[in-house]
Amino acid sequence: MRKLGKRVIQLCSSLGMLSLVISVTTAFAATPGSVIFQSGFEGGSTISQLNAQKDDITGTDTSYSTSNNWVADLEGNAQIGNFEIQYEGGTMTDRYAKIIADPSLFKQ
Repeated sequence: MRKLGKRVIQLCSSLGMLSLVISVTTAFAATPGSVIFQSGFEGGSTISQLNAQKDDITGTDTSYSTSNNWVADLEGNAQIGNFEIQYEGGTMTDRYAKIIADPSLFKQ
């Protein structure tokens, strides 16, 4: 069952490129299976700075009861490897990632 989240991740860059990167093994990419991670970016999900060019999302999304921890379930899965938000060029004042309320909920 798919849940509709009330929050989204907002990525903004005035310079360069911005990427969400999830690394997977070739065995994982070739094998369909069960849900290993799910998030609606709800309570408990936070963005933290890894360095000047990378951010990470950590925490546990409380809108799901299982497979909802960014580190244990997503990055801790041997078939995934890592997850990060990568920035190309500029400084922290030129780009950011943050979790915000879904703007489509406010449209009338």
